[in-house]
Amino acid sequence: MGVMENTSAVVVAGGDGTLAEVLTGLLRRADHEEAASRLPLGVLPLGKTNCATSAIWGFRGNPEPRHLAEAAMAVIRDIKRPLDVMEITPLQGGEEGVPPKPVFAASKVEWGAYRDARERNDVYWYWSVLKKYMTYVFSSYKDISWDCSADIEYSTPCSGCSRCRGTVKEEHKVEETPKPPQRWWMAYLPRTKPVSTPKEEKKIDYSSIINEECGVVKKTTVSDISDLSVVTRNTPESLDIPNYALALKTGPTNVGSFAFIQEGWSREWNKSNSYDAESIIGEITLTPTGNTKTNRR
Repeated sequence: MGVMENTSAVVVAGGDGTLAEVLTGLLRRADHEEAASRLPLGVLPLGKTNCATSAIWGFRGNPEPRHLAEAAMAVIRDIKRPLDVMEITPLQGGEEGVPPKPVFAASKVEWGAYRDARERNDVYWYWSVLKKYMTYVFSSYKDISWDCSADIEYSTPCSGCSRCRGTVKEEHKVEETPKPPQRWWMAYLPRTKPVSTPKEEKKIDYSSIINEECGVVKKTTVSDISDLSVVTRNTPESLDIPNYALALKTGPTNVGSFAFIQEGWSREWNKSNSYDAESIIGEITLTPTGNTKTNRR
């Protein structure tokens, strides 16, 4: 795209979906490595879900006006920080003979009953502010994805070793956020709490690091669970995940209607999800095996 050649930054006004579309378009480019380092992304949390930006600015649920102002001022003042991105590649392409294209996300991928119910809440618009709660009541007996059974292959996370890196990593200097020049009008602008500037990376000789678990594929299965999520550390509840790893989170099995409604309301009220199990992983391949459209009445 010719317009991108004269662009110094990209500002995204939206939520996780809009951010994923922008990341996908940017990282599918032939020069994606150069473009990713040359084009910083500014994100204004204006979407329905804002997990990635909420992890950066420290809010839950809908952003407050001050969070929007801080995000806008971060763009103006050119405050930067690295952002972890997850690559998702379908096992099969949309058309026969056409290889599947990857998509990219910054926060998480969800599959299951609670995700389906949340996506349907606009159908119950006539319940006004209660629609986000009533969607779980009506979805508890509708035809939704309850049986999230799947075969899973995953690897343990590796921060870097002779097997996956091999060569010495070249010294990478992270451009520090420059101090903005003082102007008369800046005295009237609120001071934004700066996001911590990443430190300069040191040269690491990965050829001397041995990790026997690197690249070893492990297998497991999940059956009759209510939901499943694969998340990065760009979510408020998963900030402690290493930047080279993902978290696989699974919900309870054989959830009844009352428990489904109770958990759904809890997620809306507390703005956080509860899971039965969580594993820290590297790469993951998920193949659905169950009947993902199970009638429960």
